[in-house]
Amino acid sequence: MGGHLSVGIFASHGIGDALILLKTCLAIKAIYKANVIFFGSKVQKQLIENFDFIDKFESNENYRDDPQVLETINSYRLDFIITLIAENSTIRFLKDTNVKCIIVRNKLPSVFSSKCKVVWHSFIRKFSPCNLETEMLYHFARKINPKLFDARIKNLSLDVMIEPKEWHKKRVEDFLNKHALSDFIVINPFCVSTKYKLEIKDFLVLIQKIHQKHPKLSVVIPTFSAVHTDFIKEFEAFDKKLLSEIVIFENNAELLNLCALLKRTKLLISLSTGAIHLASNLKIPSIGLFSVFDTIFWETFNKDYVLLTKQREQMSDEETHKIIDEVLEKLEKYI
Repeated sequence: MGGHLSVGIFASHGIGDALILLKTCLAIKAIYKANVIFFGSKVQKQLIENFDFIDKFESNENYRDDPQVLETINSYRLDFIITLIAENSTIRFLKDTNVKCIIVRNKLPSVFSSKCKVVWHSFIRKFSPCNLETEMLYHFARKINPKLFDARIKNLSLDVMIEPKEWHKKRVEDFLNKHALSDFIVINPFCVSTKYKLEIKDFLVLIQKIHQKHPKLSVVIPTFSAVHTDFIKEFEAFDKKLLSEIVIFENNAELLNLCALLKRTKLLISLSTGAIHLASNLKIPSIGLFSVFDTIFWETFNKDYVLLTKQREQMSDEETHKIIDEVLEKLEKYI
């Protein structure tokens, strides 16, 4: 690995967490000529392992319980490690490594540590809120060397896009040909990472209304192993005929298959989760069912949202139907 400075990126394990860090990794490599080591999850590895501005990927799964993670971090003798994880236990874990400097948000274990450079997230959030990608770049990566960062960032192109491999594209091409699909939308009803969401049954109502209003519009729903069987059962119980009239893309563990599918769609309708973060990276239009918080910190490519102001269990049926109707109204401009 070239360069004299070594910088680690210690990521949370979600798809979106990896995507928002790509520009930061590129900037660190380009501005500081640093070795960049990304510590993340297996699913993130699929997204980032082929970018040449990331020198090495290492797993940080189960880092609290697996001593090998600490040993791996120490083996790189890092000058800096950057993390968005602001849990006290994570900060204490990183303080136990031989990393020279930890760049992290303001928390009690970081504010009073000479080993930490603190990003005052609470002030940023209050006085100049920005999305997480911007915060990581201009508040975290900049901490390494503010003067050098400011001098070089203005001339740096940071357009980083995920690219599926040829076999991912072929799988999707075969799928589309099999179902005679060329003009379609994708709906993703699955999400585990946000409290603000609709239930599967609400999405089934949405799909039903879309099909009633636009019977010739093809709808594709991507599933994965953890949800596929239960989803099909719930769909069959809701409307077996409708299930036969929409298309299910049953994916395997290859996240880039989803990426290849999204590259071919005209629109994604989704909660604030990995699928919509992928679509934003690919510059695919979306309708995001988002909380106000997520519209700021996880903004999408085209910034088109239906706001979820309550958690699902707090919503009345009338409020849920209004949300569905808002999605239907927004859909019109994309088809």
